[in-house]
Amino acid sequence: MRALPALVLFAAVAWVEPAPAQEPGVEDVTGVLETFAQASTSIRRARALSLLAVAGPDHIRACALLARDADIQVRQTLIKLYRRPDFGSQEAVWRTSILTNLAEGDPARVVRDEALAALGVLDGVQSAAALARLTRELPAPDRARAARGLAAPFPCYGRLPWARPVVPAE
Repeated sequence: MRALPALVLFAAVAWVEPAPAQEPGVEDVTGVLETFAQASTSIRRARALSLLAVAGPDHIRACALLARDADIQVRQTLIKLYRRPDFGSQEAVWRTSILTNLAEGDPARVVRDEALAALGVLDGVQSAAALARLTRELPAPDRARAARGLAAPFPCYGRLPWARPVVPAE
């Protein structure tokens, strides 16, 4: 009989306890982006990670506002978003442009490095042309990273006549 009041109390607490927060869905991406700039740094970081999980190819252009964020982690999350393989060649020119701008002018070295690495895995002529240009224009340490990105195995081999993998001589 003594267990009954404890069980009732436990059930009441479980009923009153709030449900865990739900991650935003694809339909919530616009709302998250509209209020993004006004949020604190920790909330912007959390929202950027949510966008990484739920944003689709239709949101690529809208997510570009993350490139202007003051926080390094938010910009790094944008790079992860833009290099997602499920985007394929959708908005490749736009993604290449944003990543090139980050590689050229971001004040944080880690962001520049990640942007150059992301350009190395994007599929398309635009990313290869951007990397080739960056190997000529960037300062020495960044130039070497751009060259590594250019030498990375592109997923577009076979479609571009000048992009052939180097096969060692036997």
